[in-house]
Amino acid sequence: MSTPTIENYTKRIWRLEEESEDGNVALGALAQSLGVTAGTVTSMLKTLSEAGLVDYRPRRGVRLTNRGRALALHVLRRHRILELYLVNALNMDWAEVHDEAEVLEHVVSDKVLKKMEEKLGDTSLDPHGSPIPNREGVIEESRDIVPLVDVESGEDVIIAKVREQNADFLDFLAKHHLKPGTRVKVKSVDRQAGILVLKPMNEDAVTLSLAAAAGLDVH
Repeated sequence: MSTPTIENYTKRIWRLEEESEDGNVALGALAQSLGVTAGTVTSMLKTLSEAGLVDYRPRRGVRLTNRGRALALHVLRRHRILELYLVNALNMDWAEVHDEAEVLEHVVSDKVLKKMEEKLGDTSLDPHGSPIPNREGVIEESRDIVPLVDVESGEDVIIAKVREQNADFLDFLAKHHLKPGTRVKVKSVDRQAGILVLKPMNEDAVTLSLAAAAGLDVH
């Protein structure tokens, strides 16, 4: 039986798998991401393994089984639809909907979620530009996107996705008109100084650290 804790673990493992080069998630990385001790993670991974949701090997790390991945994407779909609904239908700020969706994703019924989808119409992308898994648990990324930090000076690009969900960072982006869908020119990139300057159309230029720019994808 799925519980909020099980759902949170599978979703977090999926996210870390996406960032991993070999698809394995180290126990330490998972513990740090969840803000819990290694002992807590070890205990939970044994439970997930017994449920057939993860393949856990202490020296190699953990990865989701097909069943675990299906659960993770099911929860991720609910989360992102909820975020989209909270922003588009309830006019909530995009910087505050993540925490609300973290709670609601475990309790909203399929019937209510379907009504939300019907109300929204287009549920291809969440408010931060991330693709929403379809009902079959497939993520379709139709855009050719690249990290902003890989773009060179002088290029015109469109902000596609915000990877970093920190509320302060989202507030900063909104303040400087750097939401997904915004066309910007990369005025300059100084990799030694670690800064990048963007110029949204009809707006003032904005200076970002390369660390902050790493939280954005463009196309």
